Amino acid sequence: MAAKKDKRRIKQGRQRPGEPQRLPDPRTRLKDLFTTMKAVTSAGDRAIAQTPAEGSELVRFDAEVLVRGVNAVKSARLLLENAHWESAAGPVRQLFELLVNVEHIAAQPDREETVFRFAKFGLLQIVRSQRVMLDYERATGRPVDQGRAATLDGLLEHGFPEFRKVDAKGRVVWSRSWCGKNVKALTRGSRNALRHAQYEQLFVLWSEQVHAAPAALMGGLFPSDATGDVADVVALDDLRVAETGSIAVTLFAELWRVLPTVAPLDDHVLGGWATALIRQAQTLGAPMPVSVDGASGSFAGDRSQGRD
Repeated sequence: MAAKKDKRRIKQGRQRPGEPQRLPDPRTRLKDLFTTMKAVTSAGDRAIAQTPAEGSELVRFDAEVLVRGVNAVKSARLLLENAHWESAAGPVRQLFELLVNVEHIAAQPDREETVFRFAKFGLLQIVRSQRVMLDYERATGRPVDQGRAATLDGLLEHGFPEFRKVDAKGRVVWSRSWCGKNVKALTRGSRNALRHAQYEQLFVLWSEQVHAAPAALMGGLFPSDATGDVADVVALDDLRVAETGSIAVTLFAELWRVLPTVAPLDDHVLGGWATALIRQAQTLGAPMPVSVDGASGSFAGDRSQGRD
């Protein structure tokens, strides 16, 4: 956040006192990153287009996961193109949650049964949200469809016994996840040794940005460099933007690789993305974000998962 405030102090040519400052578009400084992110989503869109609409439930499931992943990368790119890496943390975390859930599905002996349970929990979430909306309409003095309310209540009482319990006091207690594990627990059960470290970064270190916690404001309240040096401000922001974008591409590539019924991600294409991101990191003087051969355990991931 300090970078954003400091940027407004940067002088570019002649301007009036108090006038907002403008920096060059990040796309002009981070061409490899944004070219790669566009290539990633274009490749994902092509794979989705190749997926038969009349496919089985498993095919449609994989296609929907890939659609969500593509849209998350697109959202992150739009934010990063304007240097909003803090806000881009949200869609990047979505990618991570998708990945660890799909990895867990891939590790189960009966994929069809597991996907059905996942989908049924999703239906439960929809029914519960619709019931909450009816309560909100009643609380705000709006008319409520009593027939619809009764239907939803019936579904909640009898339609999801595997996710519903009644405690000793007679209160209904709903499962918090479809598989009985939260994101942290899923990372500990992953075959990829980096998952828990990635969780610590995305869900611990980045939580302050996602939730606009007090720590997210400290950079602006107590800037480390009161002079707001142009080069330092821009360099730090570019590093954060490049890191966030690289993580998004990394997670999306790994997500794609654990979807067995969609068109596979070509190794040559994957290598091209990794090379471009490494080149961008070298330009910024940053640590290498990924490894083409998977030596880092992150970008290439465990290629055995999700595919025979």
